[in-house]
Formats: sequence, structure tokens, C-alpha cells
Amino acid sequence: NEGLEASEALRTSAFWFLVVGMTLQQFVRTGVVSQMVPHLQQVGFSLSMATGAMMLLAFFGMSSKLIFGRLSETITARLAFVVVMILQGAGLAVLIVSGGSVVTWAAIVVFGLGMGGVGALTPLVITDMFGLKQFGSIMGLTRAALVIPVLVGPIMAGMIFDSTGGYNLMFGITIGLLIVSIGAFMLTKTPHRSTPAGE
Repeated sequence: NEGLEASEALRTSAFWFLVVGMTLQQFVRTGVVSQMVPHLQQVGFSLSMATGAMMLLAFFGMSSKLIFGRLSETITARLAFVVVMILQGAGLAVLIVSGGSVVTWAAIVVFGLGMGGVGALTPLVITDMFGLKQFGSIMGLTRAALVIPVLVGPIMAGMIFDSTGGYNLMFGITIGLLIVSIGAFMLTKTPHRSTPAGE
């Protein structure tokens, strides 16, 4: 299979930009989605409404896998990943200012569209950047740092809630992390792959 070996990928700037971008982006899942129901209840949703909002988020999340899988074939997986992060940030921004109004439902839709694309696009980005030669090893290495948002995200959200009485600051911080992630993805360039001998 054509592509880079894991040791070669580790020596590229593309690998490390992707690690930064993918790791920081996961704070959306660990620091925001995990707190979405209590946030919605705090801004006036009943438990049944908040549950319905999460079902809506899941529906558009599943839909976006199809949308962005197809889009990646047109604009590349890397740029499609940037689009989903922009949608996540936009959805969060509207959630912060909507305060439980009807606009909150629109924010959930936009946020869900951004959330679902991540799972579909991650392996496509890795393949586009490094090929299939050692895809599994490279994919595993890029995911190793995800322990950081998994451990830190919920703790950070809890501490912010305890000190501010709400989740808006956590949402704002996450938007900032998404901006850094977008920057990292924009700086990522496909590494040069040498042609194997005999080809």
C-alpha cells in the first residue's frame, strides 16, 4: 500500500498539527456534550425537552456523516473537517446567547451537523495525509493524546459550573479551542510521499 510508515509520519509537521487539532476539538464532546442536558435544563428546558434536543442532535449528527463523507470527496477531508468545526463553534455561540429561546433548537441542529462529521472524517483525513501503508498505527498514534480531553474536559466543566453557576464559560473556552484547532488544520499540508522503487 502506498503511504508513509508511522516513523516517517511522526517526523512530519502535518502529523503534529493534526494531533493538536483533533485533540482540542474533542473538548466539544467531553466538555460540552456531556453537560448539554443540565445546561438546557438550566436555561429553562424541561427534562423531556432537553432529552428531545439531544435526540435531535443525534439525528443531525448521523445525517452529517453522510453529508460530510460526500463533501470530503469534493473539497478534501481536511477542509471538510474545518467546516464541521466551524459549525460546532457557531452552534455553541448561538447556544450561549439564545438563553433557552426557540433559537436554541436551531443551535442544536447546527451543532449536531458539526458533531457527526468528526467520526466519518477522522480516518479520511489520516488516509489523505499519510496513505494506507501503516494507517492503523498512524491512526492509533494520533488518538493517543485524546486521553487529555477525556480526563480534563468533564473536570473543567464541573469546576466552571461550581465557580460561575453555569456552563457558558465552558462553551466559550471550547469555541476558543475550536479556533486553535481550525488554525492547526489550516496549517496542515500533505507530506511528500516518495515513489516506491520499481514504480
